[in-house]
Amino acid sequence: VELGVPVASQGGSVAVELDPVDVPVAARVEQVAVELDPADVGLSVEAPLEQLWVGVPSEPSEFIKRAVKAGHPRSIQTHQSELVKAVLVENFCGDPFELARTRIKQIRAWTERAAQLREAEAEANRKRPAHLRPVLAPKRLLLFKEILTSLDYPDAKVVDEIGRGFDLAGWLPDAGIFPKRTRRPEVSVQTLKLLCKGYSTETLRQLRKRQDPDLEQKTWEETSQELHEGWLFRLNEEQRKKVVLARRFGLRQKLKIRTIDDCTVCGLNSSVGLHERLRVHAVDVLASMLQYTFSLCPRGCPGIVGRTYDLKSAYKQFGVSPAARELLGLAVNCPGEIEPVLLGTNVLPFGAVGSVLAFLRVSMAVWCI
Repeated sequence: VELGVPVASQGGSVAVELDPVDVPVAARVEQVAVELDPADVGLSVEAPLEQLWVGVPSEPSEFIKRAVKAGHPRSIQTHQSELVKAVLVENFCGDPFELARTRIKQIRAWTERAAQLREAEAEANRKRPAHLRPVLAPKRLLLFKEILTSLDYPDAKVVDEIGRGFDLAGWLPDAGIFPKRTRRPEVSVQTLKLLCKGYSTETLRQLRKRQDPDLEQKTWEETSQELHEGWLFRLNEEQRKKVVLARRFGLRQKLKIRTIDDCTVCGLNSSVGLHERLRVHAVDVLASMLQYTFSLCPRGCPGIVGRTYDLKSAYKQFGVSPAARELLGLAVNCPGEIEPVLLGTNVLPFGAVGSVLAFLRVSMAVWCI
């Protein structure tokens, strides 16, 4: 809403007169300096003019009506790729018999290929770093890469990194699947190693403030289970001198307690450099899929059902590189103990920027298939 009429010009400025009646109660007035042609507002002088924009409060229902009427400056279809559109056409417009036959053919072919690769998979796992073998033994990584390669997936190299373990510090790989945006490390890995004693001292200081007993107990129970699974290990005296310690604590959520490894307090996240802006498939992607589906069925869609896949202990399905394993340690309070327990990790910690990138890359590859 534009309010106000230019009434005078003095010293290169334009005075604007507002009628209080025109300004609603509780409205917020914001001043935005803009360059306008004085002729457009009936002035003969050359001077900048200030516009006042007044935000008018409204009820949620009224706001939604106005928003729908105005529309969005970007089409929701910007969130959809041609590949997904083709899949939606096949599912909702194609011959159901042909669709089922194609699915069965693909599943049969890759099942047979998995059997052929069984020995090669086992041999590949025997050559991996010792701390990764138990984590990756059940996974058919050679098959995974062949499927991605057959689809011309741009980040098929992620499978090789799964086999080597993911790095958590320094410049992380350019996946080629996210929008480009460079974020430089705040500290180098070498500097991080030199400062590890100071960082770890701060972590231990923060752990002196104990969480409530129930939360601390449940955090330790989950930590004990991860030790049993081989995902974590106890640091020896020599290893303790070389690691930066992340603070492990419990965070109470609606349905569960989430164990967090704070890799910011120990400086690890500050050492990470990224070539891309990480992006997840949020509700706007789902909405664009539904909108396109409805456009394919102008007479009404058949019953639409969906399925959600959720990896069990998702971050624990993938390991860290030997370099990351030597660099990062975890400190966690144990009920009944005065000093924190110091641990190392074989798998992705929940709280590291590198873990987020690694998991999103794997998730996008699985989604593509």
